[in-house]
Amino acid sequence: MQAVMDYLMNLPLSQIEMVLIVAGLSFIHPFISQPWSLLSISLSMIWLGEIVGIAVAFSFYTLGIIMYYILIQTIEKKYKLEERPKLVGVFKWLKETPSYKHAIAVGIPLVPTYFIKMLLPISERPFSKYMLVMLSAYAFLSSVNVLLYYGIFVSALMGDASWITFIVFVIIIILMYLSTHIKNQWFIKNKRD
Repeated sequence: MQAVMDYLMNLPLSQIEMVLIVAGLSFIHPFISQPWSLLSISLSMIWLGEIVGIAVAFSFYTLGIIMYYILIQTIEKKYKLEERPKLVGVFKWLKETPSYKHAIAVGIPLVPTYFIKMLLPISERPFSKYMLVMLSAYAFLSSVNVLLYYGIFVSALMGDASWITFIVFVIIIILMYLSTHIKNQWFIKNKRD
């Protein structure tokens, strides 16, 4: 892993290009979800340092959250997501649980919570309440990602068998997404039966 970090540190990129890459990854995270946040936090801390890197990432998370809100509100006006049978269970959970649990659910890294995050702009009204929930979620997400970065990438991956740990970590991420896809396909199949 040290070789990867050295490679990233020595890329022929200007400071502006590094900021733009981190900004782009951070901005798109609210739209596409995990594991981009760990990547954006890791790159931001490697390239820009802890304080500036996290500040840049969080600023662009915030812009992405606002744009995501606008996108979901536009989709809701056209498609009435609240009335979709596949999403009824998610809406029920969102209505029955307190907002702080929404923030924790969305903020847990490496756990796919896309439907919850997708429906938050509709269930958390007004906009200020939605922003409070999402900013809390992203503060939690960023904090845990920093711990993961220092725990996994710096400690575990810097050892002699760092490539094994890295491969295991990538396999866990892939399995997480595959299990979510399989689960979603199972729910779709059972809804048709």
